[in-house]
Amino acid sequence: MKPIVLLALSVIICAFPVAAQDSLSERMARLPAHPRLFWPGDEVVRGRIAKSPELGELTAHLRTRGRALLDTHVLAREQIGRRLLSVSREAVQRVVLLAFLYRESGDKVYLDRAEAEMLAISGFKDWNPPHFLDVAEMTTAMAIGYDWLHHALPEESRGKIRAAIIEKGLQPALEKYGIRAAYETNNWNPVCNGGTVIGSLAVAEAAPEIAAKITARAIKKLPQAMDVYEPDGVYPEEPAYWNYGITYNVMLIAALESALGSDFGLADRKGFRETGAFMLQATGPSGLSFNFSDSSNKREVLIPMFWLANHFGKPALAANETALLKKQLGEAKTSGIPPRYGRFDPFMILWPALPIPENGAAQPMSWTGGGHNPVAFHRTSWDAEQAVYLAIKAGMAGQSHGHMDNGSFVIDAHGLRWASDPMQRSYEEMEAAGVDYWGREQTSDRWKVWECAPFSHNTLTIDGQLHQSEGRATIIRYSADPKDRHSVVDLTSTLRGQVTKALRGFRLDADGRVIIHDEIEGMKPGAELRWAIHTPADVALGENSATLSQLGKTLHLTFSSSQLPALAVEEQAVLTPPYRRPIPGYRQLIAKVRAGADGKIRLTTIFGKTAAPAPASDPWLPLEKWSAPIP
Repeated sequence: MKPIVLLALSVIICAFPVAAQDSLSERMARLPAHPRLFWPGDEVVRGRIAKSPELGELTAHLRTRGRALLDTHVLAREQIGRRLLSVSREAVQRVVLLAFLYRESGDKVYLDRAEAEMLAISGFKDWNPPHFLDVAEMTTAMAIGYDWLHHALPEESRGKIRAAIIEKGLQPALEKYGIRAAYETNNWNPVCNGGTVIGSLAVAEAAPEIAAKITARAIKKLPQAMDVYEPDGVYPEEPAYWNYGITYNVMLIAALESALGSDFGLADRKGFRETGAFMLQATGPSGLSFNFSDSSNKREVLIPMFWLANHFGKPALAANETALLKKQLGEAKTSGIPPRYGRFDPFMILWPALPIPENGAAQPMSWTGGGHNPVAFHRTSWDAEQAVYLAIKAGMAGQSHGHMDNGSFVIDAHGLRWASDPMQRSYEEMEAAGVDYWGREQTSDRWKVWECAPFSHNTLTIDGQLHQSEGRATIIRYSADPKDRHSVVDLTSTLRGQVTKALRGFRLDADGRVIIHDEIEGMKPGAELRWAIHTPADVALGENSATLSQLGKTLHLTFSSSQLPALAVEEQAVLTPPYRRPIPGYRQLIAKVRAGADGKIRLTTIFGKTAAPAPASDPWLPLEKWSAPIP
């Protein structure tokens, strides 16, 4: 590289301490040949596929997918509302897949189709910088295709693709929308910094100053998004956005390592090092995620877990992913239906799991993590059929992708989910209807949307009032002792102005019984407390009891209260657009209790695999007698 370029790089990287300045500028000056991003070598990849039956089957499915692409049209610029994101994500899926298949097989048909896709994308007028996620993901697709296929692409095509990456991906990253995205603290930060760093490292020879500036900025600004994992690894935007954000986070780190030989200390941040344990715990024995906030409970193979398992030498982190991959491949054999495809599936081969010991998933039976959205998990076993699983959420609604779901929980038993959580709404649907979906203030339309409001969640409400969007629920007690496994959530701030005290205790006994005990004080006399669970099960009501049934299994509930609770079942099929829609297959079990003259309510709910009467004297009362507060 010319001396004048080295001087420019040194000036651009001035934001770093001296040692880091020297390291980054020197490393940028001696980039390896293509492919320099992620690729371990053609023979290494082929060897892994040959040695692993699962990776062999996965590759066969990828080839089927690749061949199917050959009969489709190349991508066109089709924007939906303010987003081009679906096209960008499809671009990632297509280009990564086709480039992988060409390198793995040498079959030129994949090269030709990848070239056609990238030339079509190069011809788009832009990649929609006002919604910068679209630019970041499109840049990722183009950069990986350019890098992995560099030796085989015709020079004219290379030039067009390279120019598009610079003009439509990297230059906008240094303008208004790209700058704002790079400084965020939510998933936009790793996605936008990750995509543009991958693009920068792919074309650095042609745009050294831009590449250095974007890379330096990302190394400086990514930590402010990684800091949200502190102190224990909990990601506040919930599991689905964990997967989105951390995929690009680890890709950014892996790109730096593969192209520059260093991650500049990014992976060593404590909360980030621990976040794999959070996601391991956030998957229930039903195979569904604990889907608080804007999340689906649908579970796909979490490819970043393979990277985390490898990078930190913790093979157990990949236990769920390996089991899920094997399950999907087995189901595909039986049904003939290929497994679900993700846009980064080939990375399961680039980041293969380490050998997993027989007790690979034998992690703690209880786990808690603090931060912006504290959570607690308790389970009786890691055996999917035998385990009873309880996941609990505290935190605050008024943050990125938040719902008014403080004090909510999910329960798994018999390998099924019983107390569930509603899915997110379509962002495009809400925006098209003019809903203020992204507002976080107390008066925002967001809290009129059924799935975001507290009434749809497995929590408490009083007299039909909302939770406080800025109210912060905390986990004040926690015990992992198998003889005393419990967590206590303080909801007083969440219900501010409606109560003087609101505590919610959760206990999981060794025999699999789940006890939820609510203690409320300071209610107006006669005010109504609403207790609810969202469930896919059929519900049969008894006297102070209910039986949930699904797929030939049952779960029994018994209610005990200082006042007689009124039980009801409501189907989730009321349609009041745009704020509410049918939720087929789900219903709510609701218990309502009115406060007496003292404004207090005590309500205990026992979930059990077998029916049992409520105890005449509850040994877990009051909550102050549960174990000491968390230090």
